Amino acid sequence: MPRVPVTRSFFEAGGHSLSAIRVLNRMADQLDVELSMAEFFLTPTIRALAERRERPGPAGEVADSVPLPSTLRRLWHRHHAHARPAVYNIAHRVDLRGALDRRHLAGALGDLVGRHHALRGRASHHDGEYRFEVLAQVPVELPLDDLTGSSDDAVERWCREQATRPFAMDRAPLFRFRLARLGPDHWVLVTVFHHAVCDGWSLGIVWRELRELYDARQSGSGESPAPPAVQFTDCARREHALSGDRRAELEEFWRTELEGVPLRLPLPYDRPRPERLSGAGALHTWRVRGPVPGRLAEAAAALGTTPYVVLAATFATWAGRLCGGLPDVVLAASSANRSAAERAGVVGFLGDAVLVRARLGAAGTFADLVRQLGATLFTALDHQELPLTEVVEVVSGETVENLFPTVLFSVVTTPPPNLPVRGLTTSVRALPTSGAARNELYVVVVPGPEELTVTFEYSTDLFDEATVTAWAEDFTELLEQVLPTP
Repeated sequence: MPRVPVTRSFFEAGGHSLSAIRVLNRMADQLDVELSMAEFFLTPTIRALAERRERPGPAGEVADSVPLPSTLRRLWHRHHAHARPAVYNIAHRVDLRGALDRRHLAGALGDLVGRHHALRGRASHHDGEYRFEVLAQVPVELPLDDLTGSSDDAVERWCREQATRPFAMDRAPLFRFRLARLGPDHWVLVTVFHHAVCDGWSLGIVWRELRELYDARQSGSGESPAPPAVQFTDCARREHALSGDRRAELEEFWRTELEGVPLRLPLPYDRPRPERLSGAGALHTWRVRGPVPGRLAEAAAALGTTPYVVLAATFATWAGRLCGGLPDVVLAASSANRSAAERAGVVGFLGDAVLVRARLGAAGTFADLVRQLGATLFTALDHQELPLTEVVEVVSGETVENLFPTVLFSVVTTPPPNLPVRGLTTSVRALPTSGAARNELYVVVVPGPEELTVTFEYSTDLFDEATVTAWAEDFTELLEQVLPTP
């Protein structure tokens, strides 16, 4: 047998999650050393394990700590200022039909948490310093409730109860899982993550890995995913290690790009804006069917761009008209912030808004605006290395640790949630928090081949339902007008 260097990772040497379990069991039996899978993923080398044997760590041990990224600093302030902080929960209901193995599901959830720093993390604020702390291990529980014979409404209420309980950002874990039995072969799993440890892109990784980990346990094949090459904490360190020359280059770009244009959309309020919003809000969701979804795809193809850019140009046109005919509009557009290849497998809150200037007055036609906005968007994404908080400070001198952006625009480009577990029929749907708003206005568009789903999440401190309903009608009409002949 070839010699293995004491600094070589167990996984680089061909190990996987099932063989890791066997190693941990033998260490416990023969060496009286007990380690969790989470600890093993953090230190999968002979040398590191030997050091841990000399100084074992308790469950609450901080295994890693980094300065809090700017996105999490803003979220910290928003969370603690919001009357209903559960609005920052990301919750889903998963219906599972078939012969579910509860033990393997619980184990797969534990394996998932052990793989990702963010899922074992918490935010902290001590002596004026904000940090993200990764614990060596956190409890991963899967309580079971028996809802056999319950009505659909009762089951939905149960789901909402799990989804709307708030987290404390300084207490790990910032997730929870709960299972309900509805019948002999019908189960409901509710997953809830705080936004501090998960974003839309992360969910795709979570669903994929949970399926693979469950299937590996169920089949005994050992075909579990390779360990993440990059962790959330690596990304946080890189943000704080941005070099002086590169920072100066980025700052100059943003000063030039956003010079002389307001960064906040001056929406027409129905009543005076209070100094501090209460967080109360509502959702207005509608679907656009007929020829519009097909025309959206055709327009994007004809103009050599993406549906995202066409929708962003439409929203910019609508917002400019709504705000009194502005010649320039700065969109705060959601971005996964994963253009660097190594970030693709990272679970954590990396997504942020990128500021995109739409020069409405300089565009002769809607097609001109789409082309200009596409180039502007992709150039802005190339300069997103400077976090949004610092962009705003550089351009306007304003410190934004709380409510910015006030208007957020997002197009969902990730695949719908899906958990195709072997031997089970599953369906996944989101459990959004109602009655609350994260911004003055948050616009989310979900394009599909047959329909567009549009949601306006709005502050009821500022806007009436009738106003937002009229806005929705105007936005739909504008889509119908610009798409036939872009």
